[in-house]
Amino acid sequence: MKRVLLAGVLLATVSMAVGCRGVSEGMGAVMGAKHSAANIQPMPKVDMIGPVTVEEFTTDVPALVPASWLASLTSATRKRVAEEDQLRAGRPVTVSGVVIHREGSGVMGQVMGPDSEVVVRVTVREGGKVLGVANVIGRARSSTSSSEGDLSDAVGKGVVEFLKSALKK
Repeated sequence: MKRVLLAGVLLATVSMAVGCRGVSEGMGAVMGAKHSAANIQPMPKVDMIGPVTVEEFTTDVPALVPASWLASLTSATRKRVAEEDQLRAGRPVTVSGVVIHREGSGVMGQVMGPDSEVVVRVTVREGGKVLGVANVIGRARSSTSSSEGDLSDAVGKGVVEFLKSALKK
C-alpha cells in the first residue's frame, strides 16, 4: 500500500512539473524573451533624441559569445531603434554595447526548464561625452524564447527603453 501511495505522489509531482513547464513554454512562445534596463548612469532629461547611431556590439566574454550573435544583437538593436519615431530628431547620439555576461540553460535546462540571459553594458554618447550607461538584460525562461534572435530582440527593446527614459514626458 505504501508503494502505491508513494508512486501516486511521485506521478502527481511529475505531472504538475510537466504541466507547469508546458504553460511556461506556451507563454514563452507568445510573449518572447523579457528585457530590463538597470541604470548605472541615468541619462539627462531632454525634449528630443536622435538620430541614434548603433555601433557594432562587442564582448568581454568571447568564449561565450560567438561573433554571429554579436551581429544579431547589433542588428536587432538597430531595427528596434529605427522603429521608434521618438528617436529620430533632436540630439544625435551614439549607442555602443559590450556583452559582459551570458548564461545558457545548459544541462539544468533539461530538468528544471531553460533560463537563458545576456547582459549588455550600453553606453550612450553625444560626441565624445558619455550621456548615460545601463546594463540591459535579455532573459528567456522558456525554450521557445531562448534563441539568439529572441534574446537579441529583447536587448534591442531594452536599449530603446533606456533611450526613451531620457525623454521628458
